[in-house]
Amino acid sequence: MSLKEQIRQKRIEQGMLPESCHIIKMQASTLQLEASSGKWWVLPWHHLVGCYLEGESEPETLRLTFVGYEAVVRGVNLYGLLQDIAKQRLASLRTAPKEYLRATGREAFVLEIEVCSSEGAIG
Repeated sequence: MSLKEQIRQKRIEQGMLPESCHIIKMQASTLQLEASSGKWWVLPWHHLVGCYLEGESEPETLRLTFVGYEAVVRGVNLYGLLQDIAKQRLASLRTAPKEYLRATGREAFVLEIEVCSSEGAIG
């Protein structure tokens, strides 16, 4: 582990940095989403219809369309998640307070998560 990684890990342990906004697993069967409001959603990857990234300005907007649902994720450096989405390795996304944005460097940072059903907002 590099010195930079050791320092980051120590800061996380001391509560100075949030844990990563995302978790990657080699074979994720679902995507778990956690909003800052405390709401949780679990969406199965086999229901994914498509994904679209609007990255022309910050915050970027990532739209994940599932059968019957759309998850909208707003954040920074979301482009880095696309390969993990394409390979269904993204297991979890969660929001983090904006004040931690600078501490994440080039890592994906999630500011907001919304999930809507085809009938309207569910959270």
